[in-house]
Amino acid sequence: MATADRKVTCGDVIAIYRPKLVDGIPTYNLRFEHQGKKSKWLELQNRVEDFDLFSPDCSRVMLLKSRYGPVDVVSVKRLDAYLHGAKPDFVLTGDRSTDGITSTGVFRDGSWLSNDEVAYTWGCCDPPITTTYTLSTGKKRRQFAPSEAH
Repeated sequence: MATADRKVTCGDVIAIYRPKLVDGIPTYNLRFEHQGKKSKWLELQNRVEDFDLFSPDCSRVMLLKSRYGPVDVVSVKRLDAYLHGAKPDFVLTGDRSTDGITSTGVFRDGSWLSNDEVAYTWGCCDPPITTTYTLSTGKKRRQFAPSEAH
């Protein structure tokens, strides 16, 4: 596992990832620099390559703190408050299964489709489920990936 920090810049915000191992599990500390201020470190269980952090217009971030979800979406203006315990702007989960378990499985492959729409994949089994979510309307759409088994 690489140990060098990685910087991702979007607009006037810099995100700094610092990889580390915790009990053999890869984790990543993340800190933001915005308007000359450095935020506190946030621990994540996803790699910068696995999730698009910034919206295309750099006004929001999408964070997966645990590989089992949920996904938090926060405006850059509210990042400091969020990192000090405020609720995110949006909490994106899997869907309730027929046995009442919510958002089962591992979350992965988060991406911004536009400034207002995100997609993320989750699920424990094949086929994985990709959910798109439109922030302005709260509209969710699920799509099952084609099964690899024949």
